Amino acid sequence: MQFASKIGIASSKVVVFEMKSVHVRMLRCNLTVVAVLTVILALAGSGTANDQRDVSNDIVPPAPLCVSGICLSGPGFNQIRKSDGSYKNVIKMNCQANYVQSGRACVPNSCKFNTHNCHPDADCSHEFGEFQCTCKRGYIGNGTSCEPKAIIRTVAGSGVSGAADNANDALQATFNYPTYISRISGGDFVIGEFLGNKVRRLAADFSSVSTICGVGSAGKTDGNCNTEAEFSGIGDVVEYQPNTLLVADGNNHLIRKIDMSSSPPTASVFAGDVNTPSSGDVCRDGSMSGSDKPRFNNPWGMAVSGSQVYVTDWKGHRVRRIDVTQSDVTVTTVAGGGTEGFNGGSFVNGDLLDARFKRPAEIVVKRGTSGASAVLFVADGQNFKIRKVDVGAGQVTTLAGAKPYFDYSDGPVETAKLGQMEGLVETPDGTIIGTEFVSTRIRTVSNDTRYVDTIAGNTESVHGHFTRQDGDALKARFSTTGGVFYLGNENFLFVEQGGQKIKMYECKINCKSD
Repeated sequence: MQFASKIGIASSKVVVFEMKSVHVRMLRCNLTVVAVLTVILALAGSGTANDQRDVSNDIVPPAPLCVSGICLSGPGFNQIRKSDGSYKNVIKMNCQANYVQSGRACVPNSCKFNTHNCHPDADCSHEFGEFQCTCKRGYIGNGTSCEPKAIIRTVAGSGVSGAADNANDALQATFNYPTYISRISGGDFVIGEFLGNKVRRLAADFSSVSTICGVGSAGKTDGNCNTEAEFSGIGDVVEYQPNTLLVADGNNHLIRKIDMSSSPPTASVFAGDVNTPSSGDVCRDGSMSGSDKPRFNNPWGMAVSGSQVYVTDWKGHRVRRIDVTQSDVTVTTVAGGGTEGFNGGSFVNGDLLDARFKRPAEIVVKRGTSGASAVLFVADGQNFKIRKVDVGAGQVTTLAGAKPYFDYSDGPVETAKLGQMEGLVETPDGTIIGTEFVSTRIRTVSNDTRYVDTIAGNTESVHGHFTRQDGDALKARFSTTGGVFYLGNENFLFVEQGGQKIKMYECKINCKSD
C-alpha cells in the first residue's frame, strides 16, 4: 500500500520511473502478484464512474470497465471548459458504432437502437448515458410530443377544374388554372385564370367566389365584362388605382384594363399593340399615342409603384416599366437585353440592359423604394434564382440561388439551391417569400441572416408526384404553385395552380423562431 500512495503523489517523471520498476517487478512475480498490482494501479486513478467527474489532478487515465468489443480504446482524458474559464479533465471513451459513453462504459445508443420515446418529428441525441428529444425545425413541443408551427389549409376551390362561382361556399367554387392573387380596395382578392381566361374575386372572409370579367373564351375582345370581354392566358392581376384593375393578358401580349366603376365592368387595352407579330420586334418600347405602339412578349408579373407599373416579359426575358401621364402611356425596358440566360449557367448580372433573365415571373417593388430609386425583386424562373434589380444604381444582382435545374438545398443565399421560382412577396421585415412552380416548395429569404429556408412543401411533390395534402406545412404536398399574397402575422395566401385551389399558410405559433 505504500507503493500505491507513492504513485498518487508522484510527479509525471517519477511515475514513469515507478512504472518501469513495476514492470521489472511484475516480470519477477507470479501471476497472483501481477493481478494485485494491476488492481492497485487502476484504483489509483479511477475514482467514481461518473462521466462528469473532475479528474483534473489525475495523471493516469482509469482502466476501462466495459463489455469486450464495445470499447475500441480508452479511457482517456477530454478537457472541458468550466464556467470560471479553467479546464478540467473528463474521462473520454472511444466506443464502437451505435454505442455511446456512459461513465467509463460504452452502452447502446438509444437513438440508433430505437429504444427512445422521441416523437417522429423530433431529433434524438444520446450523450453521457442519457438520450434527449428535441423537436425539429418547424415544430414545437417537449420532444416526446411535437406539433407543427404552421399548417396549410384550403380557403377556396373544390379541386375540380371549372368556372363555377359560389356565393355561399368558396370551397365549392371551381377554378381553371389560377395563376396569381392580389388584394383590392375593400379587402377582397382578385385572381387571374390562365386557362379559364377570367378574372375572379374571392371575398375577404373567404366566404364566396364570383367572376369579375371574362366570358371564358380565348380572344382579345374588349367591352362588357359579362357578355363580351375575352382574354387569353392571364398572368397577374393588380389594382392600379381604386376601381381600376390591370390584367397581364399573356398570350395576347397586352396589358388590359378593367374599369370596375361602370356597371357592368368593362375591359379595354391599357398598353401594348393588338397587332404584335409572332416574331421580329416583339418587345418594342414606345408610347400608346404614337404610331409604333409598344409591344410585349407574354407579359406575366406586375407590380404597381405610384403611377408606374413594372412588368415582366416572360418570353421577352425583360423587365419593363409603364409610365402613365394624363396624356399618354409609355413603355420602357428597364432591365434585360432580351437574350435569355440558359438554365442558370449563362445568366448575366451587371448593368441593367446587359443583364440576362430567362422566363422572369413575379416581380415585387421593395418596400420604401420607388421611382428612379426603385429596387425590384424578380423571380427569374428558369434561371432558378431570385434577382435584384436596383434601378437607381443601374445594376442587376442575384439575391439567392446558386445552382440550376431542380436541385435543392437550404442555406446561405450564396449556396442555397432553388427550383423554378414563380410567385414572390416581401414581408414588412424584408423577408422574401417565394413559391417554386414545379418542385412546389415554398421558400423564404431572410433579410437579416441572408439565409434560404423551406417553410412548406414536401420533396415528394417534386418531378411529377403531384399528390396533394393540406395540414402540417412541412409535410404538405402541392400540384404546381403560383402567386403569393402576404396577409400579416406570418400568414399568407398562395395559388395552387394545378390543384385549382387557393390555399393559406397559417402560422400557429412562433414560425420565425427556428
